[in-house]
Amino acid sequence: MELQKGKWGLFTELDFIKMSEDAEFRIPRRNPFKVGADVVLKQTMFEIGAIRSFEMNRFGVDALVGARYFRVASDVNVGPLGADITKDWLDPMVGARLRFNLSERWNASLRGDLAGFGTGSELTTNAVAVLTYSISDRYEVGFGYRYMNIELDKDHLDLDMTTYGPVIGMAINF
Repeated sequence: MELQKGKWGLFTELDFIKMSEDAEFRIPRRNPFKVGADVVLKQTMFEIGAIRSFEMNRFGVDALVGARYFRVASDVNVGPLGADITKDWLDPMVGARLRFNLSERWNASLRGDLAGFGTGSELTTNAVAVLTYSISDRYEVGFGYRYMNIELDKDHLDLDMTTYGPVIGMAINF
């Protein structure tokens, strides 16, 4: 969500990802007994920040500054044995977004930011490309792609996690 008046604005985002995998295997392979294993990984991300916009003729530049909160939780079970780990941290974040007016109804944006700098994570990199179509003066739909890499090495947890894939969204202009 973004709120903007003139050159200044605020933004926020909430993401939740849950991945799981179940498997059965035999040790050794010819053993008649199966052992079950399951893994669940959950990631929650919340970011909040400020925007300062600079307008040009057919494009604009937004300076972004804020904070990004993460919670990563994993639950691993192999047979009767299990373990779970939960880690929370807060990263300062800086970035920029380029906005392009392609036509009267089509717009594109490229966002890049860096976060962490050793305060929470070692470094988090985020890149998003979005193509937006204006249905009317009030409504827009967008389609794009996001890449985020998190590098964390603290408190006996070494995490290098990359998430990427398509994004869709809708904007309502007031």
